[in-house]
Amino acid sequence: MEKLVIIFNRFVDWLYTINDPFSIPYKYRRHKSYFSYRKLGDQVFDLVRSQTKNQYLEPTNILDIGCGDGRTAQAFARQNPKLNYIGMDINKKWVDLLNQVYKEKSNYSFIHSNVYNLMYNPNGTDNAIEYIFPFEDNKFDLIILNSVFTHMQPLEATHYLTEIQRLLKDDGTCWCIFMILTNDHDIKYPYADFKHKYDMGDYKTTNKDMPENNVAYDEHNLKRMINEYFEIDKIIYGWWRNIKELKFDLNKSKQDVLILKKKKVDEK
Repeated sequence: MEKLVIIFNRFVDWLYTINDPFSIPYKYRRHKSYFSYRKLGDQVFDLVRSQTKNQYLEPTNILDIGCGDGRTAQAFARQNPKLNYIGMDINKKWVDLLNQVYKEKSNYSFIHSNVYNLMYNPNGTDNAIEYIFPFEDNKFDLIILNSVFTHMQPLEATHYLTEIQRLLKDDGTCWCIFMILTNDHDIKYPYADFKHKYDMGDYKTTNKDMPENNVAYDEHNLKRMINEYFEIDKIIYGWWRNIKELKFDLNKSKQDVLILKKKKVDEK
């Protein structure tokens, strides 16, 4: 009976997938279930809209760094297929599939960035500290990094911030996620979902053999790093640090969200 239920659920998932013009095939999705795929994409989309106070109904230039399997792209495409959306990822298979899915929508495109990352792209040929994004200055109204900085070491993250500053329009916004360690973190949050036990000097990690697994920054140091390039409009702390008390909440990110605004020329 259990096997029949699994087969039935897989069949239902397949039906939804083939009737969805924005979904990649089941076996290639990071979160296999179609419903999880849409739910997680919609969550990021709703958070971006509410936290940046923009519905993205007008034609807008968006760059999604680390777009993954396209779950956020599909949420934007359903809301506004006229957006100018570029997704980038180090997973070439996902990029190729997404370009195939969106081949009839020339304003939605996906680019492979072959940046080395020990966890996600150990065969990458480009160094994150030197990588130059292939776009002109002041191009994007919104840049998204959903769980990208959480897998980058400080020098890599700093370089990405300089590139994001270059790419954003003067009134643009960057919506990004970090893991932030507040004062007395271990004392205040004994039930945090992630244990950053290993001190690597200017950051902490959950895995010393593969630091990119989960990188966290001291809040003071992180603010100092970011303030070199951006104004921090707001920080929305995620629920990962209170996992015992808080459950999965679509209205709040598990990780910590930062809304960044480009500094004016005379403020740099």
